[in-house]
Amino acid sequence: MRKYPWKDDVHGLRVVPEEIKLYHTSGHTIGMKLSQIARMDSYVSIMAFGFSVEALEGIINKRPERLDIILHSSLQPHAIRWAKEYPTISIRTSSGPLRNLILIEPETVYCDIERGGEHIGIRDRRIFDHFHDHVFMSEWRRAQEVCPQCPASTS
Repeated sequence: MRKYPWKDDVHGLRVVPEEIKLYHTSGHTIGMKLSQIARMDSYVSIMAFGFSVEALEGIINKRPERLDIILHSSLQPHAIRWAKEYPTISIRTSSGPLRNLILIEPETVYCDIERGGEHIGIRDRRIFDHFHDHVFMSEWRRAQEVCPQCPASTS
């Protein structure tokens, strides 16, 4: 037992995850996780601030349902087009924190550690709930809902 073990508090959650994997920069990126989502039936929530438009479009084309996405506001024209073409997904835009996060129900979390490409994969329901409720939903509430009726240009 550690001398000063961490505790749950307002700053975070103390957990012993069921399964955790640290991905280093050996060519395996968090963006590669997007291609795997199409094969899953689970509900997926994505904060996509660094993924390419092509990668996002690929996942939306393959999986146009059970998907919530927060995009950086610089992708507003793409977000409007996708909202028009795929009315079954929910898209919002934000100029908020630049983070990539993929949540796959019921318990999988993929999150960037740093911009160098390192990311972490965790399978644990308590950690999933924490990231969903305190990270994703916090940003979701601040993000702007995409209006499919709006013109694709922001000028």
